[in-house]
Amino acid sequence: MDLNINHIEKFIYKKIIKSANIVNVRDSQTAKLMKRYFNTEALTSPDIAFSYYDYIKQEKITKEKGNILAMPYDSITSKFSFNNKETKVENYEKIISLINQENEDSKEQLIILTATTSSDLSECYEFHNYLVCNGYKAEVIKSKNIDDLKELILNCKELITGRMHAMILGMTCETKVKPIIISNKIEVFKSEYLDNKKVNIEEISKKATEGLKICLQKLLK
Repeated sequence: MDLNINHIEKFIYKKIIKSANIVNVRDSQTAKLMKRYFNTEALTSPDIAFSYYDYIKQEKITKEKGNILAMPYDSITSKFSFNNKETKVENYEKIISLINQENEDSKEQLIILTATTSSDLSECYEFHNYLVCNGYKAEVIKSKNIDDLKELILNCKELITGRMHAMILGMTCETKVKPIIISNKIEVFKSEYLDNKKVNIEEISKKATEGLKICLQKLLK
């Protein structure tokens, strides 16, 4: 849950929570907001997407990863959903600064662009043109499903994205994740997972599965 939820969102949450057997949230901030806004004690456990690690770990993870994978966030969604006041060019320059970070020869490396939504894919093509005009090598590759995206992430040396579930997939693939901060929710994820040196992906995966089991047990009572 984002800090700046509006009155309509609060009304919807309140209505749903009244009929819920259990409320499961994925971060400490949301747990606090549940208590503050709805006087509800929530079970906190990692996003169930982390359990994908159990599937990933059975595959051979590429040790010599090559390209940079970037997933630009749809500028319209960013503007109207998260009140992002930056221009399209400013957003692109923010991603380029992440590309250049720790990559002295970034213009010599291939930057692969992909997306998980049609609106983000449109943004990929626009960002591709911007990159090429500025001397970067770039290619748009469509990800039709999670397996396509997984293969791209497994074989890239770093992932740049504003999508939280893509970040989780990056973590399960043991790929360096550089977040595009488009909302408070991403800031919280960055703090609790990406910047946390004590994070153990295998332990997080187990806790995510345990959280789901608790929810199912409550529902089946």
